[in-house]
Amino acid sequence: MPENFEGKNKEENLPQQSETPEEFLARAERELMDKAKETTENIKNKDEFIQVFEKEGIDLNKPENLGGVGGVVASGINVLFERKYRVSVSEDKLPIVIVPDTDIEKTIIGDINVPFSLKVPTEKGRAVSTIHMRGLNDILNGNYFCEEMAHFYRDYFKVDKNQEEITGEFFGFLGKKMWQKAVKDGDAKDLKFLVDIKEQKVDSKKKALKMLKELKAKIESEKDGTARERLEQERKDILIHQRGYEYADKVDLDKIKDWKKLFSMPDAEVRKRFFTNKPDYSDL
Repeated sequence: MPENFEGKNKEENLPQQSETPEEFLARAERELMDKAKETTENIKNKDEFIQVFEKEGIDLNKPENLGGVGGVVASGINVLFERKYRVSVSEDKLPIVIVPDTDIEKTIIGDINVPFSLKVPTEKGRAVSTIHMRGLNDILNGNYFCEEMAHFYRDYFKVDKNQEEITGEFFGFLGKKMWQKAVKDGDAKDLKFLVDIKEQKVDSKKKALKMLKELKAKIESEKDGTARERLEQERKDILIHQRGYEYADKVDLDKIKDWKKLFSMPDAEVRKRFFTNKPDYSDL
């Protein structure tokens, strides 16, 4: 949260004599989070969401304010997943939402396509999870945000911190399915302002193979090294996501009762039990 944190009562938003800069920023963060939680309770859509925050003097064009609002959404999803699936973390362990403040940073995030990551900021040397969003459209996209929250839960509960990418994307798509089911069952009424509630379909193998073939041809003909690397990364992303998504799409969420156990399961066991046409739900 920046020093120019804005709200209606600007005098209260100035550093107090007894506060250190760090304490002031922490207070500004808490105040924005509290205000956002208070104002999002009855919001029904994206436009109303923006209007309510504007009335409170919170400029959603500022990346730093969007990060705070993203934190509220993460908290709301965490509450929803605890209520419906009995999987959550304590508020102090939730990921920090970061929105880049330059077009270059937004482009980089779009290119690498890995908005969830682990970093180690200076806060007492503690590892802090982060979710990177490009802007308000990302933050208010239920499918997208829940996919990243599922990546976070996977990293948080998994004992072995080594990441196998295809299995990781399996959990990412499960996050989308968990969101879609919550909406369909009428359990996400507190999060009406999250606009993307449509069920997302996995691309067919035929379509994926066609895209991979086209990218391979572009890679072979590309002379620029940087452009070639981007195309190679794009092709790799399709390969990783397609397989993980295909098997996650076969999972029957109603057959899983112990979501923490699933999120903590070793990669090899996940692949053995779920990368098949007959998923094994035993002990779950």
